[in-house]
Amino acid sequence: MSEQNKNATREITLDNGLTLSIDEGAMDDMELLELLAQLDDGNGYAIPRVVEHLLGKEQKKKLYDAVRVNGRAKVTAVVDAMKEILDKLGETGKN
Repeated sequence: MSEQNKNATREITLDNGLTLSIDEGAMDDMELLELLAQLDDGNGYAIPRVVEHLLGKEQKKKLYDAVRVNGRAKVTAVVDAMKEILDKLGETGKN
């Protein structure tokens, strides 16, 4: 990774109003790819690891708090938010 992109972040605002700072190089990460492959293979237990790997502990908590209903961070809401995050990250450079 070049020095220029090493600490660059991108602000992403989700439909629910939550704004997150994501490392610009997040999608060029082999460990994230391996975690996403686990999800693709049907391992739903990898979801929390994907969230934490991409967002870090503090932002993971913010995401969980943002989707919390009746004291619970719903799995479906977290998955939907992660899909939105990944979609927005994939839009980088598209016009």
